[in-house]
Amino acid sequence: MRKETIYKITAVLVLSLPLIALGAIDYPSATAQKVVEGIGKILGAVAAIIGAVFIAIGLFKFATSGGDPRALDEAKISLIWGGVGIVIGVALISVGTILGWFGVSWTTI
Repeated sequence: MRKETIYKITAVLVLSLPLIALGAIDYPSATAQKVVEGIGKILGAVAAIIGAVFIAIGLFKFATSGGDPRALDEAKISLIWGGVGIVIGVALISVGTILGWFGVSWTTI
């Protein structure tokens, strides 16, 4: 696929996340907190899955590098970005708790 097509598909998916989150919660009691946490859980799960895939790819590259310094560098980069993806995923899943640590109250939003 061309990059332009991938960007368009990604934009449509990202822009449809509020609708997906609203569909996953009880509509009469939908609040900003539930919508934000729903979007965070969806994005967090996607980020964590992508991070895990990057770690698996990095481990495979590391195992099959054969001592080639260039291949080892590529494996290290994949492992680092996989870890970053998992950290971002966990942070997005727990967005409500993290905002609470910084004193953000849902009643003041």
